[in-house]
Amino acid sequence: MQTKVLEGYLEVLRDLEFLIQEQKFAFLKKEGEKSLDSFHFSWLEINHEPNKTKPKKIFPSSNKEKNVVCQLCPDRQIPIKNFFHKGILPILILHYTAEFRKNQKTTFKSDKSILKNPETEDILNRLLYKVFSKTLPNFYFQEYPACIFNQNTSEGVDWKNRVENCWTLVEDTILKEKIQGIILTGGAAVLKYGLERAKELTGIIQELTIHSKKIPIVVLRSPDALLSLEKKRKQYEKNKNSLEYQKAREEEQEIKQSTLDYMFLFKKRLGL
Repeated sequence: MQTKVLEGYLEVLRDLEFLIQEQKFAFLKKEGEKSLDSFHFSWLEINHEPNKTKPKKIFPSSNKEKNVVCQLCPDRQIPIKNFFHKGILPILILHYTAEFRKNQKTTFKSDKSILKNPETEDILNRLLYKVFSKTLPNFYFQEYPACIFNQNTSEGVDWKNRVENCWTLVEDTILKEKIQGIILTGGAAVLKYGLERAKELTGIIQELTIHSKKIPIVVLRSPDALLSLEKKRKQYEKNKNSLEYQKAREEEQEIKQSTLDYMFLFKKRLGL
């Protein structure tokens, strides 16, 4: 129990470090309150003279991830932790663990996670292993978009600009890591194509040209959607003869099997 508390405390400190470095705090001064500049601490020597070397940051950053230094979207709230996972198999899976739907709760994954939670990682891991005989960590993963935004004040044009900006990070990964194929899932696919178009493109292998290089790309159902189907079926497991259970089971099997079929076709297209 103590270990979990300490790990949670460490996560809070890491978030605090980033907020301090990025100056994301809004300092509000009440009436009659002294200005921050009016306080003097004799033990803290800071040189305010012009053309002098600036003091080092209290928390020097060791995070070199591209979404931290990217400045293309000024309205972002915070970069997503562990937004890029380096794999071995040259397949890049684009996903979005943050929230883009209005009035929905934003979730924050830990800096050790690839997807939103262990359950979604488990279900995708099972599917990938059935097709590629490789586990989830062997694939490349990247958040798309790579940052968290205020979904309640965001409109379609805002998301359109963000995914266009963030595509530069995707292209950079493709070129640097010699990616041969892209799987686009869930929210990432919806934000890039729109909900209806993403549904139409599900399972269809397209081809993108990136710096004269042709890259196959396929849209698949998100691990979150597949997990939801599993949970729905398990709700009725106590009565396996019920119509509700049969329908939930059939729906889960149908969508999982179609996802596997699309994956097998994609693997064949890549020649892996």
